[in-house]
Amino acid sequence: MTQFQHEDLSCIVLPDGTVEIAKYAGPEEPCWPPSTRDVIVPAHIGGRPVTSIGEEAFREAHVGRIMLPETLRRIGRHAFCACHFTQPLVIPDSVEEIGVHAFYRIGGEVQNPIPASLRHIAPGGYATSGVTGTLVLPETLRFVGSQAFAWNESLREIVLPACDFQAEEHAFMCVDRLAVHPGSAGEAIALATSINPHMIRRL
Repeated sequence: MTQFQHEDLSCIVLPDGTVEIAKYAGPEEPCWPPSTRDVIVPAHIGGRPVTSIGEEAFREAHVGRIMLPETLRRIGRHAFCACHFTQPLVIPDSVEEIGVHAFYRIGGEVQNPIPASLRHIAPGGYATSGVTGTLVLPETLRFVGSQAFAWNESLREIVLPACDFQAEEHAFMCVDRLAVHPGSAGEAIALATSINPHMIRRL
């Protein structure tokens, strides 16, 4: 795979001809005072679409804002682990895959955490990510890994899609409540993965 540099971003050309951001290579900045540095991930680099944020690409980075393009399809393992930023990180609706512990111990707000095209949530994908309130999983969903949403104290409910999808054991561990459509495949999955039937709300 071809590797190259674009401004503060180390990049790789993937086998399908698209670009992955392999590493943010900007200047190291302290946690305090908060950074005001903006990182803009372009939709295209060298005429090729940017489709992936690679493994640990922004791990422990300290920036003001990270802007992601609508061409993005994948956020890799530990991509934003312990990353700190002052402006919300907006996940584009084009994203289909969230990697293992992609947002683990992230230091900042994640907006649109469940994109409309989401298909695959790896184990621990949103663990300790600070997501809050109610999350609605889309009908495109096909897989949810173990402990995908664990250890988010302010996450109150997840609304499951009606479609059939695979959910590993403990996929919804630490979630206060699951909302389901009666008679749907999502309801069957909720019953199979929940040790307490009282945590299931029927829509």
